[in-house]
Amino acid sequence: MNRFLVLGTVTLSLVASALGANSYSTYHNARFGYSVLYPANLVSPRPESQNGDGRIFKSSDGHGTLTVWGENNIFDRTLKAQMNTAKSDWAKDKGHITYWKMGSGFYVLSGLTGGEIFYEKTIPIRGGFATMLWQYPKSQKAKFDAAVTRTTREFGLSRRVSENTFPSRAQAPRVALRASGTNDGGY
Repeated sequence: MNRFLVLGTVTLSLVASALGANSYSTYHNARFGYSVLYPANLVSPRPESQNGDGRIFKSSDGHGTLTVWGENNIFDRTLKAQMNTAKSDWAKDKGHITYWKMGSGFYVLSGLTGGEIFYEKTIPIRGGFATMLWQYPKSQKAKFDAAVTRTTREFGLSRRVSENTFPSRAQAPRVALRASGTNDGGY
């Protein structure tokens, strides 16, 4: 019986490796209280930003990026107003939104900017919003699809709060689109 258990475990491990299964770790942001699951075999964390609002994770080839950050809601925006602001920001940065969805306690924007795919998910947190943003070349879509699906699906599952619970505070600036040759040490 033990031989079959060992054989089954080895077989499952080989199948997972062949399918490119990702191993996940969690980053927890102490300042804003959000957490994000990230594929540790695809992206590596860079130092947390100086103001403690988030972190950038980069792929080993430097082309795939996961950026996460929190911000205060000093304008007392609803989640829908925050989404509309993000849509406007993408348009200003020459992003073409191909998909958007507003759900209960989240919104998602996805599209293209230049040769890159972007996928942004924002959730309300006490006093503001937390956002995760994936950016990667269209040519690497197959490499990142499973990770993007899992991380965005699980982002905010335990942190959603009513959009009526936002006290006003100073707002951190939005993260601009990544330009080649930018400093990865912060925002």
